[in-house]
Amino acid sequence: MAVDEQSSPAQWFVLNTEAHVEVDITALDAVDELRRELTDRGLVFALARVKQDLLDDLTAYGLADTVGTERIFPTLPTAVAAYREWHRDQ
Repeated sequence: MAVDEQSSPAQWFVLNTEAHVEVDITALDAVDELRRELTDRGLVFALARVKQDLLDDLTAYGLADTVGTERIFPTLPTAVAAYREWHRDQ
């Protein structure tokens, strides 16, 4: 996994969802499995570039609540800014 190949331990994992407009239950299951694996390892899991249609699907599945709305970002810069603020508070 990419987080295992980092020179220093990863603290956050941000999934760029820009290319994901329509998702099915299999895709949502896979994202949830990835989220569980990473959070079990102590990483913060976040989503970036989440469009409204995808957010609707995430909400219906329950993943928006599981990830946390404070970790769902409309752009990569907002995700980076949130990481920086989180890192300052650590």
